Amino acid sequence: MAYSSEVKSRVLKRIEEGEKIKNISEETGISIPTLYNWKKQMNNKEDRNEESMQEEKAASKKIKELIELEEYDKAAKIAERYPNNIIIQSQMVTIAIREGDFQKIEEIGARFENYKFIQYQIKEFGKNSRLQQSDSNITQKEDIIEKNKEELGKLKTKIYYDKIDEKLIENINGSTNLTDYQKTVILLSICEKKKMAKRAKQIVKLYTTQNKEETTTINKILARIESKKVKIFDIGIYDRILGWEFEEELVKQYNAEIEKEKTSENSQNTVE
Repeated sequence: MAYSSEVKSRVLKRIEEGEKIKNISEETGISIPTLYNWKKQMNNKEDRNEESMQEEKAASKKIKELIELEEYDKAAKIAERYPNNIIIQSQMVTIAIREGDFQKIEEIGARFENYKFIQYQIKEFGKNSRLQQSDSNITQKEDIIEKNKEELGKLKTKIYYDKIDEKLIENINGSTNLTDYQKTVILLSICEKKKMAKRAKQIVKLYTTQNKEETTTINKILARIESKKVKIFDIGIYDRILGWEFEEELVKQYNAEIEKEKTSENSQNTVE
């Protein structure tokens, strides 16, 4: 008697969870030999999957070694056997970038368009600009990333220590080192700290993007700012979004100013 895949799946799940085959047979009417045969097939499949995973892991390790030795042809030959392995195909993107094989990069990118790691890898190496890999371009890109990081650090520190004024807002809006998304999130963090829900709503209306993840994040921030339940400004939320870090020199400066103010207050209290 033939059984549907749904029935077989339900039965296998029960076997996997430890139910006795005899009890399942009595309940479902499926013969005990059939159930044992299904169990054997399931175990064999699991064994094959485990062997396959170990084989692919070893292949990826070998490809990594060959990339380090710049033996790209040998690496590509091994990778041909694993066209659906994400890690191995990511390694192939690395090789294609080094060799300037734009067609290969685009081909892998198209096959793995829903895999963020590979898409991020391609984007980082400049897919949209046809991967111009000259030393000057690489240096220029590193400079932009460093300036972005520095500016984010200063802004985080100023917002945390409440050094917020109109000049800071102007600097954020006019920055050439920050993306529009970063500017929007930073401005919203200020709105949350200063409890400016109306202004936050205006900022969100001005920001347009086709990126659904960015839209979702910004709307969540706005909902938080508008919520009457949120009482405390949580900079950690923005840490996870922006990846910014405190600017150490500014932290020292502001902490010194706070200590100076405390000392001054204590002196005045003593005199009084």
